[in-house]
Amino acid sequence: MGRRLHVLALCLLVASGVSQGESLIGTPNIYFGHLHNHSELSGAAGTPEQAYIDARAAGLDFFGLADHGEQLTADGFARMKAAADAADDPDFFSAFYGFEWTSGTYGHVAVINPVTFTSANNSTTDTFSEFMSWLNTYGGVAFLNHPGRYNTSGMEFEHFTGAYSARIVGMELWNRSGILYYNSGYTSDSRDRSGHYDEALLEGWFIGAGGSEDNHDGTWGEGNYRLAVISGSNNRQAINDALSTQCFYSTLDENLELSFQVDGHEMGSGAAGGSNQVVVKAADRDAEGFTQVEIIRNGYIVHTEYLSGATFPTVTCELFTQKGDYLYCKVTQTDGDEAFSSPVFITSDGPDGPPRADLAVPLDNGPADLNPADDQVTVNTTQPSFQIQLTDFEGIDNDPPLGPETVSIEGLTSGTDYTFAYGASAGSITLEPAGAVFGNGTYAITVRGISDILGNPMPDTILTVRIDTFIVAPQTF
Repeated sequence: MGRRLHVLALCLLVASGVSQGESLIGTPNIYFGHLHNHSELSGAAGTPEQAYIDARAAGLDFFGLADHGEQLTADGFARMKAAADAADDPDFFSAFYGFEWTSGTYGHVAVINPVTFTSANNSTTDTFSEFMSWLNTYGGVAFLNHPGRYNTSGMEFEHFTGAYSARIVGMELWNRSGILYYNSGYTSDSRDRSGHYDEALLEGWFIGAGGSEDNHDGTWGEGNYRLAVISGSNNRQAINDALSTQCFYSTLDENLELSFQVDGHEMGSGAAGGSNQVVVKAADRDAEGFTQVEIIRNGYIVHTEYLSGATFPTVTCELFTQKGDYLYCKVTQTDGDEAFSSPVFITSDGPDGPPRADLAVPLDNGPADLNPADDQVTVNTTQPSFQIQLTDFEGIDNDPPLGPETVSIEGLTSGTDYTFAYGASAGSITLEPAGAVFGNGTYAITVRGISDILGNPMPDTILTVRIDTFIVAPQTF
């Protein structure tokens, strides 16, 4: 059975004195910092000791150095750790240390608070799979750095299909080189959604939305971009625990607060599928407003809520999900700053309801949908067919097999203006026009008379496609 899921447009906006980390949006404390930075220990500017001093003075709640392993010595690693230990001040400033595994073939990975360090120049850790094995042995949490930068051999992170370690907890969505979330991914097939982040998630990697300054010039903490951690307290263990469970998000604003929950489970958590309530809360400690909230499922935007500068928005949606899905959100502020949440992972199927019918071609909320916030699918190209995906955990009742009477297109006649075909194994209905294509116009497709094998009937469902080849504006994400 296909994975297209029904989205209920039940979205609403409501309006919802801070010590260090105290949340304005009802979550545990939120702390801001980043963990992938450099010093003179690997050819960058400034001493490690000064790095921690300057990062704290810049207002970061936590900070880490991750100097290049290929340039580190044992003495240099010990010096970095000693500088972090001296700077660490529980409840006020958490200081981390680590290294960056730096491979020109397989990419760069920052490892935070490991027992020791290694190098891509070491013959026992010069491949991605060898490094993953090392990581499993020597601990720490790790982030995939600036994806796409070192893919000249076509093997960066082995494109998420090779070796894997649960110690990889996140991916940089921003870096000193810019915003990485919007970069094209490694592949161009039908599974490629919005870039490297979604590609890794689609391959089953349990990673969150990271980001770091990757500072080389000795100006630690002077930028506005942050990794934000939702944690009960500010100390190494608590921050590390939050990182290990993807309870963090990536923000281009220095003090933007964000909560993304599915059935009460915060980002990084697992949740059961079925009919899920998704809640996004946001705020800014400088009282900046928000203009948009987007919810992404399996790489596709499935809901967009437009705001009017609300300073404490709460957006609620109901979605239907299945085991293996993931959801995350993106919020946008009035000045254009954005934040990206880590996902909530759907780890089991929940209680099933009646079957659902959704447009698969053209895909509702897909890359060709010019207005994903609207209930209808709007495209600017003619369509050689319409395809409808039926979804149900128990399975569709195909006895007797579904026939043309289950679908009608307003104003058109089945068998004359279009043909009906049903693939029972895939649960897919295909409607093909009598001519070469469905041309300009609005097509209201009604699906009716379908039940699952337990006898649960699907309510009559109307799916609408608008085709207007005169629309020239491309979809924007």
